[in-house]
Amino acid sequence: MNSKIKVVVCGSTFGQLYLKALQDRSDLFQIVGLFGTGSERSKKCAKEYGITLYTDIEKIPKETDLACIAVKTAAFGGKGTDIALALLDKGIHVIQEHPSHPKDMEQCYRIARKKNLVYHIGNLYPYLEDVKQFIKCANYLNDNDELLHIDVMFSGQLSYPLIKILQLAMPSIQKWEMEKQEKTDGKFQLLCGRLGDIPICMQINNEVVPDDPNNYMHILHRITFFYSSGHLTLEDTFGPLIWHPRMFIPINTALNGTLNMEFPENVYQNTGYILSNANQNKSFEKILTAVWPQTIQHDLMKVYNQIQERRVDVIVNQKELLCARQWNQITKDFGYPKVVSNQIIVPVSFEELKKNCIDECGGQNV
Repeated sequence: MNSKIKVVVCGSTFGQLYLKALQDRSDLFQIVGLFGTGSERSKKCAKEYGITLYTDIEKIPKETDLACIAVKTAAFGGKGTDIALALLDKGIHVIQEHPSHPKDMEQCYRIARKKNLVYHIGNLYPYLEDVKQFIKCANYLNDNDELLHIDVMFSGQLSYPLIKILQLAMPSIQKWEMEKQEKTDGKFQLLCGRLGDIPICMQINNEVVPDDPNNYMHILHRITFFYSSGHLTLEDTFGPLIWHPRMFIPINTALNGTLNMEFPENVYQNTGYILSNANQNKSFEKILTAVWPQTIQHDLMKVYNQIQERRVDVIVNQKELLCARQWNQITKDFGYPKVVSNQIIVPVSFEELKKNCIDECGGQNV
């Protein structure tokens, strides 16, 4: 297949990011339509990109090669799984946005195998630059040091990407054992256990506003891996990535009775190093309109290459199923999210904090 891959996008909320990503790679992809409910948003979206809006799945052109499904799956009460199954049955390759229940995923993989199609779970988070650097550094440290403990803090809406990041950064996530759970009336719940035989403590902001479920998160991801030599922290999904060497001042230093001496080499290390800060000075607007669409292209290219080479990456599929199973079990252990009402967010700018709290020599954008 040498011509452009013809693509239909399903869903006009997160689907807008797919449309932008596809438009930016118009050398390889041709958007042939948008599948939606016929809402005003869908109509505006189709008009924006100059494409046909389909509200009947049977009307999607037969020559469509690929569908990008950005609709809630059955795991969240949506129709995304039904859409994926119907389009696979029609002989169309599918990228489906996470998360998906492992049983639904297995069913889609089964049909895809039968029809020699690509079924791929879309997940932009592992491709974000700071996350990529975290995974790379963690894998190096895993090979050269001992991973002792993991701390994570995240919002429930992003639990699947968290498990995927851990899968890519840890030696294994093959085994999960819950040891301790604490539920409070506060904003976070605590769950401790062992993942891949590594002790892990998870704090989750397990709340949701039904009318606006993807907003009001207090945090996206914060991940810290502890090693014998120090700890590696992805401070936020968008960085920075920080390495803190473990403080160790040998006892013989104090026994010398003076600080005017030659210290061991490790004592001259800084207390912390920023290893990656790819999104420095990037606004949320820039993340939404540029970074996310660019990152989605990684999944698009993976599927593009498989379609062109007429092959299916079975190993990737097996790893995705493991990720889905562990995500499913861990979220079950946390329980259903707490339903909360719309919240008032009082914006506090960096400039305001700097003016009122930081002296002239401190403060910088991260």
